[in-house]
Amino acid sequence: MNFDPSYIPRMPSMQEILADELAAYSAREFVRGIASSLELAKRGLPPDRECVLEIALENGEIMQVSRISAEGTSVLRIEGILAGDACLMLCHHSALKLLCSFPSKTKTTQKPKIGFYVDGKEVVPSPPNQKDQPR
Repeated sequence: MNFDPSYIPRMPSMQEILADELAAYSAREFVRGIASSLELAKRGLPPDRECVLEIALENGEIMQVSRISAEGTSVLRIEGILAGDACLMLCHHSALKLLCSFPSKTKTTQKPKIGFYVDGKEVVPSPPNQKDQPR
């Protein structure tokens, strides 16, 4: 094998390396952060209240969220109900605007269970200062 001593392989710049790391970190950490925040909020709820997570769409409609998953490096997959029908939304994590409300259980028709997933595994929220563990 011939080796060309003048050949210098191109190394990725630090900016490229950090951009890749941050992109992979962002969607996953966003989902873990939302899961932990909602878990902390639910701990202080009175027994007659429940947590409902919603997205206000640009057209004014409200989507009730049942599942948020990190897909790839920065895309979120959001499943839920819109106008009574099941729906699926894909968006960049930086474009997502969530509303969390705590209505009384008598005002909602069914108790919503909100799931959070990273790498296909459900995120189990942990107290602050501990790393979230997928299950």
